[in-house]
Amino acid sequence: MEKNELYKYQQMQNAAKDLNEVLAPDPPIDLNQDMDALGKVLVEASQLLGTEPEPDIIQQNTADALQFLGVKFPKNNVDILANDKDAKTAEVEKEKPVKEKKEKVVKEKKPGVIQTIFETLSAGPATKDELLEVLTKTFPDKQADSMKNTISVQIPGRMSREKGVNIIKREDGKYEITK
Repeated sequence: MEKNELYKYQQMQNAAKDLNEVLAPDPPIDLNQDMDALGKVLVEASQLLGTEPEPDIIQQNTADALQFLGVKFPKNNVDILANDKDAKTAEVEKEKPVKEKKEKVVKEKKPGVIQTIFETLSAGPATKDELLEVLTKTFPDKQADSMKNTISVQIPGRMSREKGVNIIKREDGKYEITK
């Protein structure tokens, strides 16, 4: 075999390797066949490329070798990629099911327990019991004990730090935001 023929034979062997990966024929294409037999098998195997419902992914050198053998690709049935990395990425993407986009229902976000405590104190001084009363009316589905614990944790210390305000306890037992 002369140098040019040897190069073409090696391209055909590489194309056969690629088609073995892409098509997974059973039995796989024999890479050790003579050049004429390998060419016939590659042409036969390339006909399978157009039968897949999704585009098949082959390397550029495989496409070049097959085109050299006279194979014409239907434009909509074969994606030709430049290198293995792209081919592997495309194969993974090909296998992923297309998710339908759901319309997001934007609900008006209501203030939570902590924000309600802050808003109540911003409106004026209140005792912990008064804050709990507001919270139980605003959040009837939540347990009063849990909200009472939240009040104790939040005022005066944590809420003062996190909201950047000064919350003090007055002599009458009410908490208020001072400036």
